[in-house]
Amino acid sequence: MATTLLSAALLIGLGAVLHLSAGAAAAGPASDEELFARYVAGDDRAFEELFGRYAPALCRVMRRQIRSGEEASELVQQTFLQLHRARHDFRTGAQLRPWLYTIALNLRREAVRRRILQGSTHSEAPERLEQLATVAA
Repeated sequence: MATTLLSAALLIGLGAVLHLSAGAAAAGPASDEELFARYVAGDDRAFEELFGRYAPALCRVMRRQIRSGEEASELVQQTFLQLHRARHDFRTGAQLRPWLYTIALNLRREAVRRRILQGSTHSEAPERLEQLATVAA
């Protein structure tokens, strides 16, 4: 009798689990905005899932102008750091993807600009010093 009750309880429990998992599968994966809202509410796994979704694509975007894989990865990390810092500024109802890509592309633009300025300073510095020396003489 006890075995029959236990078996019935297990079957009912199993049915509930199957019903819940079927509902979760039918709902599909959480949207980016849902994940971000969960992250802002304190769910660190939601942030990890967003990172897993977007880091590879953002790294490819970064590598289009940044040839160094290490620097591209660093820019992706900075993107998610900026996302974290600005998490309370995100407008409810807005899409996360364009906001995330705007952050990433702005960081990439700044990195390219810094590289150009540093490269022009280093490569033109000897010529400029030579010109100044000629004029002074």
